[in-house]
Amino acid sequence: MTTNQKEPTTSAQLATQPTTQPASYCINPKCQKRQNPDHLGFCQSCSNPLWINGRYRLVEPLRDLEQPGNAEIFEVEDWGLETAIEAAPKVMKVLAHNNNPESVRLFRQEARVLTWLSQKHSGIPRVEPDGYFTVKLKKSSKKSARVLHCLVMEKIEGLSLEMQLANQGTISEQVALNWLHQLADILALVHQNGLLHRDIKPSNIMCHPNGQLVLIDFGAVREETIACFDRDLRIISIFALTGRSRGHCPYRLCQCVSPINKPAKQDIAQVISMGYAAPEQIEGHALPQSDYFALGRTFVHLLTGKHPIEFAKSLQTGSQTGSQTGSQTGKLLWRSEAPWVSKPLADLIDELMAPLPEQRPRNLLKRLQRLKSRGKSPLQFRSPLRRLAGF
Repeated sequence: MTTNQKEPTTSAQLATQPTTQPASYCINPKCQKRQNPDHLGFCQSCSNPLWINGRYRLVEPLRDLEQPGNAEIFEVEDWGLETAIEAAPKVMKVLAHNNNPESVRLFRQEARVLTWLSQKHSGIPRVEPDGYFTVKLKKSSKKSARVLHCLVMEKIEGLSLEMQLANQGTISEQVALNWLHQLADILALVHQNGLLHRDIKPSNIMCHPNGQLVLIDFGAVREETIACFDRDLRIISIFALTGRSRGHCPYRLCQCVSPINKPAKQDIAQVISMGYAAPEQIEGHALPQSDYFALGRTFVHLLTGKHPIEFAKSLQTGSQTGSQTGSQTGKLLWRSEAPWVSKPLADLIDELMAPLPEQRPRNLLKRLQRLKSRGKSPLQFRSPLRRLAGF
Protein backbone atom coordinates (compact mmCIF):
# COMPACT_ATOMS: atom_id res chain seq x y z
CA MET A 1 0.00 0.00 0.00
CA THR A 2 1.48 3.33 -1.03
CA THR A 3 0.17 5.72 1.55
CA ASN A 4 1.48 8.18 4.08
CA GLN A 5 -1.12 7.53 6.76
CA LYS A 6 0.26 5.85 9.82
CA GLU A 7 -1.25 2.75 11.39
CA PRO A 8 -1.72 2.50 15.18
CA THR A 9 1.53 2.01 17.07
CA THR A 10 1.82 -1.03 19.34
CA SER A 11 2.64 -0.69 23.02
CA ALA A 12 5.97 -2.44 22.42
CA GLN A 13 6.89 0.16 19.83
CA LEU A 14 5.92 3.02 22.11
CA ALA A 15 8.20 1.65 24.79
CA THR A 16 11.20 1.73 22.44
CA GLN A 17 10.54 5.05 20.73
CA PRO A 18 12.47 8.14 21.88
CA THR A 19 10.31 11.05 22.88
CA THR A 20 12.56 13.88 21.67
CA GLN A 21 15.25 12.86 19.19
CA PRO A 22 14.35 12.03 15.57
CA ALA A 23 15.36 8.58 14.40
CA SER A 24 16.61 6.74 11.34
CA TYR A 25 15.36 3.20 10.77
CA CYS A 26 17.51 0.37 9.53
CA ILE A 27 16.29 -1.11 6.25
CA ASN A 28 17.38 -4.62 7.23
CA PRO A 29 14.17 -6.55 8.10
CA LYS A 30 16.21 -9.03 10.18
CA CYS A 31 17.87 -6.34 12.30
CA GLN A 32 17.26 -6.77 16.04
CA LYS A 33 17.22 -3.04 16.80
CA ARG A 34 16.12 -1.04 13.79
CA GLN A 35 15.69 2.40 15.36
CA ASN A 36 18.85 4.54 15.44
CA PRO A 37 19.70 8.18 16.28
CA ASP A 38 19.42 10.14 13.05
CA HIS A 39 23.00 11.48 13.17
CA LEU A 40 24.46 8.01 12.58
CA GLY A 41 25.49 6.75 9.17
CA PHE A 42 25.34 3.04 10.00
CA CYS A 43 23.01 0.90 12.07
CA GLN A 44 24.28 0.32 15.60
CA SER A 45 22.94 -3.23 15.59
CA CYS A 46 23.74 -4.74 12.16
CA SER A 47 26.12 -2.14 10.63
CA ASN A 48 24.07 -1.70 7.45
CA PRO A 49 24.06 1.85 6.00
CA LEU A 50 21.28 4.16 7.18
CA TRP A 51 21.71 6.23 4.02
CA ILE A 52 19.83 4.23 1.37
CA ASN A 53 21.05 4.50 -2.20
CA GLY A 54 23.14 7.45 -1.07
CA ARG A 55 20.16 9.78 -0.61
CA TYR A 56 17.29 8.38 1.48
CA ARG A 57 16.83 8.11 5.25
CA LEU A 58 13.99 6.03 6.68
CA VAL A 59 12.17 8.33 9.10
CA GLU A 60 9.37 6.09 10.39
CA PRO A 61 7.32 3.06 9.38
CA LEU A 62 3.85 3.81 8.04
CA ARG A 63 2.49 0.49 9.26
CA ASP A 64 3.46 -1.93 12.00
CA LEU A 65 6.71 -3.68 11.09
CA GLU A 66 5.33 -6.84 12.72
CA GLN A 67 2.31 -6.84 10.41
CA PRO A 68 2.20 -9.85 8.05
CA GLY A 69 2.92 -9.13 4.41
CA ASN A 70 5.68 -9.09 1.83
CA ALA A 71 6.41 -5.36 1.96
CA GLU A 72 7.34 -2.74 4.54
CA ILE A 73 6.45 0.92 3.98
CA PHE A 74 8.35 3.88 5.37
CA GLU A 75 8.18 7.63 5.22
CA VAL A 76 11.60 8.73 4.01
CA GLU A 77 13.61 11.91 3.57
CA ASP A 78 15.05 12.42 0.10
CA TRP A 79 18.29 14.40 0.08
CA GLY A 80 19.07 13.52 -3.52
CA LEU A 81 18.87 16.99 -5.06
CA GLU A 82 22.16 18.85 -4.88
CA THR A 83 20.31 22.15 -4.49
CA ALA A 84 17.99 20.86 -1.76
CA ILE A 85 17.93 23.05 1.35
CA GLU A 86 15.75 20.55 3.17
CA ALA A 87 14.75 16.96 2.52
CA ALA A 88 11.72 16.12 0.41
CA PRO A 89 9.28 13.76 2.19
CA LYS A 90 8.52 10.62 0.21
CA VAL A 91 7.35 7.05 0.73
CA MET A 92 9.50 3.95 0.26
CA LYS A 93 8.08 0.48 -0.25
CA VAL A 94 10.53 -2.35 0.46
CA LEU A 95 10.03 -5.96 -0.61
CA ALA A 96 11.29 -7.20 2.72
CA HIS A 97 9.92 -10.66 3.47
CA ASN A 98 9.53 -12.59 0.22
CA ASN A 99 12.09 -12.48 -2.57
CA ASN A 100 10.76 -15.39 -4.62
CA PRO A 101 10.75 -14.78 -8.40
CA GLU A 102 7.00 -14.13 -8.61
CA SER A 103 7.05 -11.55 -5.80
CA VAL A 104 10.01 -9.78 -7.40
CA ARG A 105 8.30 -9.83 -10.80
CA LEU A 106 5.15 -8.24 -9.39
CA PHE A 107 7.17 -5.65 -7.48
CA ARG A 108 9.16 -4.63 -10.56
CA GLN A 109 5.96 -4.56 -12.58
CA GLU A 110 4.40 -2.18 -10.06
CA ALA A 111 7.45 0.07 -10.38
CA ARG A 112 7.25 0.13 -14.19
CA VAL A 113 3.51 0.77 -14.21
CA LEU A 114 3.68 3.63 -11.70
CA THR A 115 6.65 5.24 -13.44
CA TRP A 116 4.72 5.27 -16.73
CA LEU A 117 1.20 6.11 -15.57
CA SER A 118 2.15 8.72 -12.96
CA GLN A 119 3.64 10.88 -15.70
CA LYS A 120 0.18 11.12 -17.23
CA HIS A 121 -2.20 11.53 -14.30
CA SER A 122 -1.98 13.24 -10.93
CA GLY A 123 -4.40 10.66 -9.51
CA ILE A 124 -1.59 8.09 -9.48
CA PRO A 125 1.40 8.32 -7.10
CA ARG A 126 4.38 9.78 -8.94
CA VAL A 127 7.45 7.60 -9.31
CA GLU A 128 10.58 9.03 -10.91
CA PRO A 129 12.56 6.93 -13.43
CA ASP A 130 15.17 6.17 -10.75
CA GLY A 131 12.54 5.34 -8.12
CA TYR A 132 13.16 1.59 -8.31
CA PHE A 133 16.48 0.19 -7.12
CA THR A 134 17.99 -2.65 -5.10
CA VAL A 135 19.96 -2.58 -1.86
CA LYS A 136 22.52 -5.25 -1.01
CA LEU A 137 22.71 -5.93 2.72
CA LYS A 138 25.80 -7.01 4.58
CA LYS A 139 26.31 -10.74 4.96
CA SER A 140 25.06 -12.32 8.16
CA SER A 141 27.05 -15.36 9.38
CA LYS A 142 27.67 -17.75 6.47
CA LYS A 143 24.61 -16.77 4.47
CA SER A 144 24.96 -14.91 1.18
CA ALA A 145 24.24 -11.19 1.14
CA ARG A 146 20.54 -10.46 0.81
CA VAL A 147 19.16 -8.08 -1.82
CA LEU A 148 16.15 -5.87 -1.06
CA HIS A 149 13.99 -4.38 -3.80
CA CYS A 150 12.90 -0.78 -3.14
CA LEU A 151 10.41 1.63 -4.69
CA VAL A 152 10.27 5.34 -3.81
CA MET A 153 7.21 7.40 -4.68
CA GLU A 154 5.66 10.71 -3.81
CA LYS A 155 4.10 11.12 -0.38
CA ILE A 156 0.34 11.56 -0.71
CA GLU A 157 -1.05 13.93 1.90
CA GLY A 158 -4.43 13.15 3.39
CA LEU A 159 -6.35 10.07 4.48
CA SER A 160 -7.52 6.92 2.77
CA LEU A 161 -11.26 6.76 2.14
CA GLU A 162 -11.39 3.97 4.73
CA MET A 163 -9.95 6.29 7.38
CA GLN A 164 -12.10 9.19 6.21
CA LEU A 165 -15.21 7.03 6.51
CA ALA A 166 -14.19 6.07 10.06
CA ASN A 167 -13.53 9.69 11.02
CA GLN A 168 -16.30 11.56 9.21
CA GLY A 169 -18.99 9.01 8.43
CA THR A 170 -20.82 8.29 5.20
CA ILE A 171 -20.61 10.55 2.15
CA SER A 172 -23.31 12.55 0.38
CA GLU A 173 -24.56 11.88 -3.14
CA GLN A 174 -22.77 15.00 -4.40
CA VAL A 175 -19.45 13.76 -3.02
CA ALA A 176 -20.12 10.28 -4.42
CA LEU A 177 -20.66 11.69 -7.91
CA ASN A 178 -17.50 13.77 -7.70
CA TRP A 179 -15.44 10.80 -6.54
CA LEU A 180 -16.97 8.48 -9.14
CA HIS A 181 -15.94 10.90 -11.88
CA GLN A 182 -12.40 11.12 -10.55
CA LEU A 183 -11.94 7.37 -10.18
CA ALA A 184 -13.52 6.65 -13.56
CA ASP A 185 -11.00 9.03 -15.12
CA ILE A 186 -8.08 7.28 -13.40
CA LEU A 187 -9.35 3.82 -14.36
CA ALA A 188 -9.83 4.93 -17.96
CA LEU A 189 -6.10 5.65 -18.15
CA VAL A 190 -5.21 2.36 -16.45
CA HIS A 191 -7.42 0.32 -18.79
CA GLN A 192 -6.36 2.24 -21.92
CA ASN A 193 -2.80 1.16 -21.19
CA GLY A 194 -3.81 -2.49 -21.11
CA LEU A 195 -3.74 -2.87 -17.33
CA LEU A 196 -6.04 -3.88 -14.47
CA HIS A 197 -5.73 -2.61 -10.90
CA ARG A 198 -7.47 -5.63 -9.29
CA ASP A 199 -7.58 -4.29 -5.72
CA ILE A 200 -9.90 -1.28 -5.60
CA LYS A 201 -11.32 -0.65 -2.13
CA PRO A 202 -11.56 2.32 0.28
CA SER A 203 -8.17 1.66 1.89
CA ASN A 204 -6.47 1.90 -1.52
CA ILE A 205 -7.85 5.34 -2.39
CA MET A 206 -6.34 8.47 -0.83
CA CYS A 207 -8.13 11.80 -0.54
CA HIS A 208 -5.84 14.83 -0.72
CA PRO A 209 -6.82 17.87 1.39
CA ASN A 210 -7.71 19.67 -1.87
CA GLY A 211 -10.31 16.99 -2.64
CA GLN A 212 -8.38 15.12 -5.32
CA LEU A 213 -8.40 11.34 -5.12
CA VAL A 214 -5.30 9.23 -5.70
CA LEU A 215 -5.49 5.51 -6.46
CA ILE A 216 -2.70 3.66 -4.65
CA ASP A 217 -1.33 0.12 -4.18
CA PHE A 218 -0.59 -1.09 -7.69
CA GLY A 219 1.05 -4.22 -6.30
CA ALA A 220 -1.71 -6.37 -7.80
CA VAL A 221 -1.70 -4.71 -11.23
CA ARG A 222 -1.60 -7.08 -14.18
CA GLU A 223 -2.04 -7.26 -17.92
CA GLU A 224 -5.55 -6.72 -19.18
CA THR A 225 -7.77 -9.40 -20.64
CA ILE A 226 -10.51 -8.47 -23.07
CA ALA A 227 -13.88 -10.15 -23.22
CA CYS A 228 -15.64 -10.51 -26.55
CA PHE A 229 -19.43 -10.57 -26.47
CA ASP A 230 -21.98 -11.92 -28.91
CA ARG A 231 -25.16 -10.06 -29.86
CA ASP A 232 -26.91 -11.42 -26.75
CA LEU A 233 -24.15 -9.97 -24.52
CA ARG A 234 -22.74 -13.36 -23.67
CA ILE A 235 -18.98 -13.78 -23.33
CA ILE A 236 -17.69 -15.83 -26.26
CA SER A 237 -13.96 -15.47 -25.63
CA ILE A 238 -11.41 -13.82 -23.35
CA PHE A 239 -8.07 -12.61 -24.68
CA ALA A 240 -4.92 -11.33 -23.02
CA LEU A 241 -3.59 -7.94 -24.07
CA THR A 242 0.16 -8.03 -24.56
CA GLY A 243 2.02 -4.88 -25.50
CA ARG A 244 -0.26 -2.37 -27.18
CA SER A 245 -1.17 -4.14 -30.41
CA ARG A 246 -4.87 -4.63 -30.95
CA GLY A 247 -6.82 -6.40 -33.66
CA HIS A 248 -10.42 -7.14 -34.48
CA CYS A 249 -12.23 -9.95 -32.72
CA PRO A 250 -11.39 -13.14 -34.66
CA TYR A 251 -14.90 -14.44 -34.12
CA ARG A 252 -16.38 -11.45 -36.02
CA LEU A 253 -19.48 -11.75 -33.85
CA CYS A 254 -19.12 -8.47 -32.00
CA GLN A 255 -18.19 -4.86 -32.67
CA CYS A 256 -15.56 -4.62 -29.96
CA VAL A 257 -11.88 -4.16 -30.68
CA SER A 258 -9.95 -7.01 -29.11
CA PRO A 259 -6.41 -8.37 -29.17
CA ILE A 260 -5.82 -11.42 -31.34
CA ASN A 261 -3.50 -13.18 -28.91
CA LYS A 262 -3.84 -16.53 -27.21
CA PRO A 263 -6.70 -16.98 -24.71
CA ALA A 264 -5.91 -15.71 -21.23
CA LYS A 265 -4.69 -18.21 -18.68
CA GLN A 266 -5.88 -18.23 -15.12
CA ASP A 267 -4.22 -15.57 -12.97
CA ILE A 268 -1.11 -16.97 -11.29
CA ALA A 269 -1.06 -14.30 -8.59
CA GLN A 270 -4.67 -13.90 -7.53
CA VAL A 271 -5.64 -10.95 -5.36
CA ILE A 272 -8.87 -11.35 -3.46
CA SER A 273 -10.26 -8.61 -1.20
CA MET A 274 -13.42 -10.25 0.08
CA GLY A 275 -16.53 -8.21 -0.49
CA TYR A 276 -14.90 -6.21 -3.29
CA ALA A 277 -13.48 -8.78 -5.74
CA ALA A 278 -15.69 -9.67 -8.70
CA PRO A 279 -16.84 -13.30 -9.21
CA GLU A 280 -14.72 -13.75 -12.34
CA GLN A 281 -11.67 -12.35 -10.52
CA ILE A 282 -12.17 -14.89 -7.73
CA GLU A 283 -12.16 -17.55 -10.46
CA GLY A 284 -8.85 -16.17 -11.75
CA HIS A 285 -10.08 -14.32 -14.87
CA ALA A 286 -10.08 -10.60 -14.11
CA LEU A 287 -11.34 -8.11 -16.72
CA PRO A 288 -11.59 -4.30 -16.88
CA GLN A 289 -15.18 -4.76 -15.68
CA SER A 290 -13.76 -6.46 -12.56
CA ASP A 291 -12.35 -3.09 -11.47
CA TYR A 292 -15.81 -1.56 -12.00
CA PHE A 293 -17.36 -4.24 -9.77
CA ALA A 294 -14.93 -3.37 -6.95
CA LEU A 295 -15.62 0.32 -7.53
CA GLY A 296 -19.36 -0.23 -7.10
CA ARG A 297 -18.80 -2.20 -3.89
CA THR A 298 -16.51 0.59 -2.66
CA PHE A 299 -19.27 3.17 -3.06
CA VAL A 300 -21.79 0.96 -1.30
CA HIS A 301 -19.39 0.97 1.65
CA LEU A 302 -18.88 4.75 1.49
CA LEU A 303 -22.59 5.56 1.16
CA THR A 304 -23.88 3.16 3.83
CA GLY A 305 -20.95 2.79 6.22
CA LYS A 306 -21.32 -1.00 6.03
CA HIS A 307 -18.79 -3.39 4.53
CA PRO A 308 -20.19 -5.15 1.42
CA ILE A 309 -19.90 -8.58 3.04
CA GLU A 310 -22.45 -7.48 5.66
CA PHE A 311 -25.26 -7.21 3.10
CA ALA A 312 -27.61 -9.95 2.02
CA LYS A 313 -28.16 -10.74 -1.65
CA SER A 314 -31.40 -11.16 -3.54
CA LEU A 315 -32.57 -14.66 -4.42
CA GLN A 316 -32.75 -13.75 -8.09
CA THR A 317 -30.99 -16.29 -10.31
CA GLY A 318 -30.03 -16.22 -13.94
CA SER A 319 -28.93 -18.54 -16.67
CA GLN A 320 -25.37 -19.72 -16.90
CA THR A 321 -23.22 -17.38 -19.01
CA GLY A 322 -19.64 -18.26 -19.82
CA SER A 323 -17.92 -19.32 -16.62
CA GLN A 324 -20.37 -17.42 -14.41
CA THR A 325 -23.26 -19.40 -12.95
CA GLY A 326 -26.74 -18.32 -11.98
CA SER A 327 -25.94 -18.71 -8.27
CA GLN A 328 -23.72 -15.63 -8.58
CA THR A 329 -26.35 -13.31 -10.04
CA GLY A 330 -28.07 -12.17 -6.85
CA LYS A 331 -27.96 -8.41 -6.30
CA LEU A 332 -26.58 -6.78 -3.18
CA LEU A 333 -29.47 -5.46 -1.05
CA TRP A 334 -27.99 -2.14 0.06
CA ARG A 335 -30.42 0.61 -0.97
CA SER A 336 -32.46 0.60 2.24
CA GLU A 337 -29.29 1.62 4.12
CA ALA A 338 -28.92 4.75 1.96
CA PRO A 339 -32.47 5.83 1.02
CA TRP A 340 -31.33 9.38 0.20
CA VAL A 341 -29.37 8.18 -2.84
CA SER A 342 -31.27 9.02 -6.03
CA LYS A 343 -32.52 6.17 -8.21
CA PRO A 344 -30.26 7.04 -11.20
CA LEU A 345 -27.12 6.92 -9.07
CA ALA A 346 -28.26 3.77 -7.22
CA ASP A 347 -29.02 2.14 -10.57
CA LEU A 348 -25.53 2.99 -11.81
CA ILE A 349 -23.91 1.52 -8.69
CA ASP A 350 -25.96 -1.66 -9.10
CA GLU A 351 -24.91 -1.76 -12.75
CA LEU A 352 -21.25 -1.56 -11.70
CA MET A 353 -21.83 -4.47 -9.32
CA ALA A 354 -23.69 -6.67 -11.80
CA PRO A 355 -22.53 -10.24 -11.12
CA LEU A 356 -21.85 -10.91 -14.81
CA PRO A 357 -19.12 -8.75 -16.41
CA GLU A 358 -21.07 -8.31 -19.66
CA GLN A 359 -23.82 -6.57 -17.65
CA ARG A 360 -21.45 -3.87 -16.38
CA PRO A 361 -20.56 -0.64 -18.22
CA ARG A 362 -17.92 -0.89 -20.90
CA ASN A 363 -17.06 2.79 -20.53
CA LEU A 364 -17.84 4.32 -17.13
CA LEU A 365 -16.96 7.88 -18.15
CA LYS A 366 -19.53 7.79 -20.95
CA ARG A 367 -22.08 6.27 -18.58
CA LEU A 368 -21.48 9.11 -16.09
CA GLN A 369 -21.75 11.67 -18.86
CA ARG A 370 -25.18 10.32 -19.75
CA LEU A 371 -26.20 10.60 -16.10
CA LYS A 372 -25.01 14.20 -16.05
CA SER A 373 -26.76 15.07 -19.33
CA ARG A 374 -30.06 13.97 -17.81
CA GLY A 375 -29.64 16.63 -15.16
CA LYS A 376 -28.92 14.18 -12.35
CA SER A 377 -25.32 15.25 -11.72
CA PRO A 378 -24.89 18.78 -10.31
CA LEU A 379 -21.10 18.73 -10.70
CA GLN A 380 -18.79 19.93 -13.43
CA PHE A 381 -15.97 17.42 -13.67
CA ARG A 382 -12.47 18.59 -14.42
CA SER A 383 -9.98 15.90 -15.38
CA PRO A 384 -6.74 16.06 -13.36
CA LEU A 385 -4.61 14.83 -16.29
CA ARG A 386 -1.08 16.06 -15.93
CA ARG A 387 -0.19 18.87 -18.33
CA LEU A 388 3.11 17.50 -19.62
CA ALA A 389 4.89 18.20 -22.86
CA GLY A 390 4.69 15.22 -25.14
CA PHE A 391 1.46 13.81 -23.66
